Order: sequence, then structure tokens, then C-alpha cells
Amino acid sequence: MDAPELYADEIEQTLGYLHDGTTVTLVGPLSSGRSTVLRRIAERLTREGTRVVRIDGVRALADRPLGALSVAGVAPGPGSLQGLSSAVELLLSLLEEGPGVVLVDDADDLDPATAGVIVAACTRAGIPAVMSRRPLARRASGPGGSADGLVGGPPHLQLRPAASVTLGPLSFDRVHRLVHDTLNAPVDPDAVAQIAAWSGGLPGLVVAIVDAARRGKRLLPRRGFWTFRDELWTPALAQAVEPYLADLGEEMVDALTLLALRPQLPLEVARRHIHARTLTQLDDLGLVQVLTDGERAGLGIFPPLIAEYLRHEGALTRHLLAVETLGPGAGPDAGVGVGPGSDRDPDGSAVLLLDDGACTSAIYSRTVHAHWTDQLRAQRRAWEESPTPEHAATVLETMLTLRSRPHDVRRVIDGTRTGSGVVDGIGPAGPSGAAGSATTCAAGWAAVYEAMLTQSVDVGREALAAARGLAPGAAGALRAFDAYLTLQLEAVPDPDALVPGADDDDLARDLLTVVRAESLVAAGRAEEALATLDGFRPRHRTVALGADLATGLALVYLCRFDEALDRARRRLRQARTALDVGAVSVHSYVAGLALAFQGRAVELEAVASASLALTGGSAHQPAIDVGIAALATEAARWQNRHDYAESLAAQSVGLPPAPGAHPYLVPEAIARLVEDGARPADALWDLAEERLEHGYVASGVVVGVASIERRADPARARRIAEAAAGSGAPLLRHLADYARTLATDPAGLAALEPRLRAAGMRLHAVRAAVSCAMELLSEGDREAAIERADEAWSRAGLRGRDLCGLFRPFDRAVSLSGRERQIAVLVAQGMSSPEIATRLVLSVRTVDNHVFSACRKLGLDSRDRLAKVARTWLSCQAF
Repeated sequence: MDAPELYADEIEQTLGYLHDGTTVTLVGPLSSGRSTVLRRIAERLTREGTRVVRIDGVRALADRPLGALSVAGVAPGPGSLQGLSSAVELLLSLLEEGPGVVLVDDADDLDPATAGVIVAACTRAGIPAVMSRRPLARRASGPGGSADGLVGGPPHLQLRPAASVTLGPLSFDRVHRLVHDTLNAPVDPDAVAQIAAWSGGLPGLVVAIVDAARRGKRLLPRRGFWTFRDELWTPALAQAVEPYLADLGEEMVDALTLLALRPQLPLEVARRHIHARTLTQLDDLGLVQVLTDGERAGLGIFPPLIAEYLRHEGALTRHLLAVETLGPGAGPDAGVGVGPGSDRDPDGSAVLLLDDGACTSAIYSRTVHAHWTDQLRAQRRAWEESPTPEHAATVLETMLTLRSRPHDVRRVIDGTRTGSGVVDGIGPAGPSGAAGSATTCAAGWAAVYEAMLTQSVDVGREALAAARGLAPGAAGALRAFDAYLTLQLEAVPDPDALVPGADDDDLARDLLTVVRAESLVAAGRAEEALATLDGFRPRHRTVALGADLATGLALVYLCRFDEALDRARRRLRQARTALDVGAVSVHSYVAGLALAFQGRAVELEAVASASLALTGGSAHQPAIDVGIAALATEAARWQNRHDYAESLAAQSVGLPPAPGAHPYLVPEAIARLVEDGARPADALWDLAEERLEHGYVASGVVVGVASIERRADPARARRIAEAAAGSGAPLLRHLADYARTLATDPAGLAALEPRLRAAGMRLHAVRAAVSCAMELLSEGDREAAIERADEAWSRAGLRGRDLCGLFRPFDRAVSLSGRERQIAVLVAQGMSSPEIATRLVLSVRTVDNHVFSACRKLGLDSRDRLAKVARTWLSCQAF
């Protein structure tokens, strides 16, 4: 991905400051792409006719006066006053022709004399500078000091006016795009998540990890899709990490080794073993992050790739001493000592979360990955030493969390010893009580997992048959798992048949209750599902997770969006604290679905990205990751970020292939969601028909409405209405009304819009309003159409322009050229025609002609009205 795409906003902000004569400092850590951004800024300035003089700070020359200027071709005499004066005059001579800007890369490493010359020359010429440096409190001082005259020090030595622009770590969506663009093909979602976690969002490290993994055969191309095996670390990555450690003393490396062994090390533990001065120095260098929830604090290494380096390549003696220092809970077999059902580490401190968005932090992602990998290693060793069902239960649960390969899961089940010894993996009398239930539950989910990956109910049922005899009462539980396989891979089973028998044990009763509730939800019978779960208190974590999913979806279908969202967010926070990635996926999906119908695309993307950034997932619902990716794709489209949407759609080939029972859990639908027109409409309708025929009413209605939005077909709308009518779910009935009106009575959307808004369905209310505007435009009433579009924008209360993409069809229909739209946006910013002409290097007459043409196409009669439109939906579209 090019720097303009990575940091487009920051580049535009910097250019705006420079055009105003303001000096800009680009601040970013090592590997943040500062030099690339500066190069792009220089290219833009040069194209505009601005003279650019580039000077690079060279740390090795920081003790040599005027050394950086000499390297840049400004070669004065010795570092005397006469030499300094000559340097100033020479630099001024390079800036004589036309407007000029001095560009300084790595300003931290300039010697003081060079900094003084730049300040003097810029001040005399009255021109700005643009420079890059590390964060002020975190820059290493060079041998000769630092360029205080440029980036710090006494105020009279600094260039004024001045502004600072920060190049922070990339968000997950930008890392996603960078990975895909670097490899030029879709990438395994778990690989993208691991790259995002290790890199900390620093683009230089993203590229380094991808390159090393590709060369080291950790990333492999298979049929146009990049897959990865095990983990991405290779010794070649040491080259990317060692610059961060080059100037550290022994105490600081020892401290980082401690932090590498225990992600999110509690602050009180760190203070017992690491000197305060050392922690402060590491913080100044930007190598640690402090995480706090207001009451507790913990430390983690940033970027997390350093921790991987120390774990894999660090000195053995240093590593062993660190393990001895931390004691129990340290080392490669310990992780952080937390997991499902537990939120505390061995030192008594909970895993830290800053807020609902803290799961997106690289340190948290690495914490999760390291924890489960280390847990599996320790549990596998315990099982190999004593292959009892009790040990098998814990191993299987962790393997499913990490999405281990099916044959590895099967090996554990087949190799587990029962009360009478190993007999093809089963015995006549397995363990009883909690251990038996846990083993049966784990084996059942393993069968579901294997069936989902192979898309074969028969494979799952064979696995269930092999698991009979694991424990007394297992037959009833396995019957429930069989019904669950039916729900996920064949059709919605008859809920009335899912009633526990007199001989069923507690596990079987709990499982049957949850499968019944999920079946009712899949059929759109939300009220009945809630009634089924009223007072339900499941005894097993995975069963409780299924109940949570069914309850959350039922609330969404009843249009109780805020209740569903609040409930999902509370449980999501608990799941993150416990590092339970399966629960994170399930609750993220429910929260995302509620946010989607409410049209809160920015919040939806944050929730989805936080989940997509984690490796592992739900064995209970493997297809949940499909739903999260689909919702993220939709959120990107609604925000008019089509490149990211297309990238996510391309990645969908690496998601679990089997569809799930609920909306958006159909992998084939994701690629169609980014397309418009008849062909994707027909493909989506085929999927909708298949879902409806097998009883998945909610899923079929949602996919069917997406089809009708692309091609208004009255017959299809009637089919949707018939399916929704028998469901009793308000959400589905509202969707059916919307589809029917869209297909048969577009003028009726004006009356439908307030009803959708009142139901909390802001997304479809905006869609209806935009469709009304399109209808008015097609009738030739441009003025009314523009007014309707403006009303749609205003009534939707677009926070952060969540739904810009929904106005894209209307924007296309008004047919403004890219230049007309660009000038209209500048008019909305209050710029006059002469100012716009200067900015775009056009004549004033040309600017006025574009303004007139834009007003004519939009049916507007004044520049002021054009400015109003350009501040709303018109400003969303790319030039």
C-alpha cells in the first residue's frame, strides 16, 4: 500500500499547513513510515511548482558540525561563524526560484550547527519547513546532542508558526490492506491477525514480517490464496527488531526479557523486579506501553515483535534468569495464567482492558495468542503423560480455540484412555460426573468443528458415534450434538422434537435446551426462543455461550437493539478479560448485528476489527467469523471505503466454508455484497432461496433484502413477505415491508422511512430516504431530489459520516465530475474562487465555470446552496 493511502489524511493536513506558511513536524516511531510520507509530500509539492530542498539527519554525523548539510550538497567551510554564514547563504540560494520548502528527515539526528543554519535560512526567506522525528520524549539523543533549534529547546530558536502531525500505528483495516497489497492476493485471516498483533500497526514492521514469512516459507501461495503454517516467526526478522535494541543497556534488555515472558505484566510485579529508572528509560524510548483500567496497571512491550524476538532469539541464560525471577506462571508453558471462566493471573491481577476498544491493541492481541499457544503446549504435555478424559477435555477445548487441524483433534480423542484402558479411543465405562460431562462436551464440539470444516454432516456423525461411551449419559448429549449438526449444516430441526428425555443427564438437558432455542431463533421465532431460555442456568461454558447467542439474536429480531447491544458489550468485556476468543467472536457478532441495523457503521467496524485482529475463534460457532467479516465488509461499504470492502471480500475464501444458521454467516455472500447490479442480485437471491427452503428464515430474509436492493423484483419481495409473516419477529416484518415497497411502490418509501426510524432501523431508514431522492431525480425534479437527500442526511444524524456510502448511487446519478465535486467541497470550506484557483493551479474563470456547472447539475441557484450540499452527502465521495 502506498504512503498516500496509508496516511492520506496526515499528508493532506501537512500540505494544508505548508500552504499556509506553517512549519510542520511529522512525529512517529521507528518503522512508522515517516521517510515515505515525507517523500510523498515532496512529490506533491514539486508537482505544484514548489522548490524542495531535502536534508537528512545522519546519526553518525551528529557530532560533526554541518555534516548533514555537506551530505545534502550544501558544502560550506569549517564550522566557524564565517562557515555558518556561508551555509545560510548557500541554502538560501537553493530556494531563490519561486516558493520553497525545506524538508528534513530524521531531524533528531541533526547536529546543532545544521539545525541553526536551517532555522536562520527559513526565517530570512520566510518559508516553512517540514521535518520528521521520533516522539519528543522518546528520542534517543545523538552523540552531539539533538536538533533543539528545530524540534525543541528555547522558544526563540524554533521556527514559528509551527504545527505537529502524528503518524500513529495503523488501524487494523489499514494493516489488512497493506498485507493484501504487499502479497497481491487474499491472505489467511489468522495470518493477517498475527501480523497486525506482532507489528503493532507499524507499516515498516508489517512489510518486514510479510517479507520474512514469505521467504521463510511460513506464508505459502495455494491456488491464489496465501496460507500460513504454525507461526510467522523466522530468524530473518531479527534484522527488523535489532535497531530497536541497538543502544539499550543490559538492564533494559533484561527488563524487556521479563516482559516478553509475561504479556501485560502487572505493574506491582514489574516494580519488584525492574528498577524504576530502567522502566522510565524504556518508556522514554517507546518500548513499553502502560495499560490501565483506572484501578490496576500493567506493562507490555511495544511493538510486540520485540517480545517474539526475545522469546525466540534471546540469550538462553538471560531467558532462564527471567523465568527464575518471575517464578510460577513464567516461561513458555505458562502464558498469563487466565482463560475461560477465569479473569485473574497468578499474581492476582486481572488481564487489563483500557475500554471497549482496548482489544484492538497489539499487546492484547499478542497476549491472547501467546496465552493459548502456551496453554496448549502445557496441556498437551500433561495429556501425553496421562491420556485421561480429564486431560483430554482441557486439551480439546484449547485446540478448538486455536482451530487446530482436525486430524490433530481426532488424535487426542482416539488416544484418550478410559476406565478400562484404550479401546479404539472409547471404553465401556468412561468417567462420571463433571469430568465425563466435560469430556463429552469437548468431544461433541470437536465433531461439530470437524463437520463444519469438511462441510459434511456424515463426518460429524461418524465422530459423534466414535465418542459414544466416553461417559455415562453421553448418548443423550451426543443426540443433542447431532441435532446441532442438523441445524448448522442441513436444515432447522423441529424445535418440538428437541425435548429432553427422562434418562438424559444434565448436560443433555442443557444442550437440547440451547439447540431448541437456536432453532427457534433461526426460524425467526424470537419470542419463543426467549421463553425457552427464561431462567435457564447452563452448567458448561460452551452451552452458556450458545444460550447467549440465541438470546442476543432474539433481542435483535425483536428490535430491542439497545438491550441486545448493552448485553453483548458486557459479555464481550468479560470474554476479553478472560482471553476467551470464542466468546469474543460470538458477542462481537451479536453486537455487530445490532449496530448494523442501527446504522452505526463506525462502531460496527471497531467491534469487527477487534475480533478479526485475534487468532483463534469459536468451536461452538465456526461460521461466526464469516458473519463478522461480512459485517465488516458491509460497514466499509456504508462508509464508502470500497477498497477495504473488496479486500475483506477477497479474504473470505480463507474463512470456514460451511454456512451457519444465522444472518451473514454465508461465505459465498460476502463477495456479492461488494457488488451492485443484476448478477450479484441473482446470486444473492439463490442463496436466500436456499436458506428459506431449509427453514433459516432470518438468514434468508436478510440475504433476500440485499438481493432486492440490487434488483427490485416484486416476486422475490412477495416471497420475503411470506417468510417473514410467519416468524413473529418485528425486524423481519419491517425488512419485508421495506423490500416490498422498494420493489412495487417506490413512492411509498417516503411513508415507510419514519416507521423504520421509529423501530431503530436507521440503516434502512436512510436507504429508503435515498431511494426516494433517486425516484424524484428520475422524475426530473432535481430541486426536490436534492432537498430530499439533504433531509435524509440530516434526519439520519450521521455521526462520523457512518453511512456515506448509501448516498453513492444518488451521487452518481447527479453526475458531477471529479473536478466539480472537488471545487464544491472547497467552496463549502469557505474558500473564494481566487483561493481555489491558487490551490488547484487553475484560472479563476475555470473555477467559476465549474461552480456554475455544479449548481446547474444539482438544480441549485446560488453558491451558498452549493456550499450547503457540499458539506453533507456530496463531501463523502472520492474525487
